[in-house]
Amino acid sequence: EASNAIWQARTHPEDNPTLQEKWGIALKTGEPLEVKFRFRRHDGEYRWLLVRAIPVRAEDGTIEKWYGTCTDIDDQINLEQQLERARKAAERSTHNKSQFLANMSHEIRTPMNGVMGMINLLLDTSLTAEQRDYVQTMYRS
Repeated sequence: EASNAIWQARTHPEDNPTLQEKWGIALKTGEPLEVKFRFRRHDGEYRWLLVRAIPVRAEDGTIEKWYGTCTDIDDQINLEQQLERARKAAERSTHNKSQFLANMSHEIRTPMNGVMGMINLLLDTSLTAEQRDYVQTMYRS
């Protein structure tokens, strides 16, 4: 119990409910435990840990004790968070680029509709062969 109180006191308040829930399930079911949470070091800094534990059973199947590991995964978690922030920034950038291109396409297309209309009207007038060739080139472009 004293050991559990120390773990609870040093586990980040946001992570404590999850840790307690998963540890409780492992104790009840005898299933291995794997949980990530932040743990306060002696200097007050929180570090992400990965805790894994497996039960050691007696011949009758009862749990005698637990063996476990505690791995500092703080650098890995921080890197994952940086990658997530970069991914979100890239998505925002792609969205903004798409919006810009859609707006520019509209801004260009709107006056071009008027130009195309005028070219069609021009083609319906009497033009020299050279003028008609120029206007048809504009139409195809």
